[in-house]
Order: sequence, then C-alpha cells, then structure tokens
Amino acid sequence: MARQPTASTCGPNWFGQFLIGISIGSRFKREVVLRLPRVFVSSAVFILILATLLFGYAALLCWLTGLDLASATLGASPGGLVEMAITAQTLHLSVGLVTGFHVVRAFLVNGFATKFWVEFHRVGLFTGLDWIASRLKRHR
Repeated sequence: MARQPTASTCGPNWFGQFLIGISIGSRFKREVVLRLPRVFVSSAVFILILATLLFGYAALLCWLTGLDLASATLGASPGGLVEMAITAQTLHLSVGLVTGFHVVRAFLVNGFATKFWVEFHRVGLFTGLDWIASRLKRHR
C-alpha cells in the first residue's frame, strides 16, 4: 500500500507554513513580546476551558447519536476545516462527518455573526471587554 502524502510531509506546504510564521513573527514589537507572559496565562486557561467544553459536547453527541468519539471530537474541535479533514483522513476516521461539522459551523458563525454580536451586546456580555479595551487605550 503506497503512503499518501500529508500536509506535514510535503516540502512546498511545509516551506509555505514556515514563511507565514516568519512573516507573523517579524511584525511583533518588543513591548508586545514583553507583555506576552501575562497574556499566555489567560490564554492557556481559556484554551483548557474551551477544549474541555468542546470535548464534553463531542462526548454528549457521541452518547446521543452513537458516533465514534474520535470523529465527534474532531468535528467539535475549533481547528480549521482543512486541517481537521486531513487529520481525520490520516487517522482513518470519517472525513465526511468531520467536514460536515466544520462546514455547518462555518456557515453558522459567518452567517449569524452580526446577529450574535448584537445579542451579546444587548445582554451585556462585552461590558468587561469594553472596560479592558478602554484601559489598554489609556496606557498607549
């Protein structure tokens, strides 16, 4: 059985990702990098909470529908459609199911982002974020 190329084994794809990383990294300013440790802690906590919630959603979905847990987890993960489809193919999981989950998610997020934004503001979800943004503007 021939080995199929994946995104990590293809030279041009790897080199393109490398150049994107250099481009992003070269735009950081020293003062931004010095603040990163504080941002890292809050980001790490948020990522752990999000990963736990999404895995719980995948486990509940698996229990309710009988889907396999690995495919449901990839379908619920916040990664990009292409990356999750390649991961599903590499792990011999249901590529169509994972792709379907991400297409529906992309449609809902992009199609209803404005509606969600208005509702979140109406219930005051962003009040704390507005306060943080105003404090950051004063420090500049």
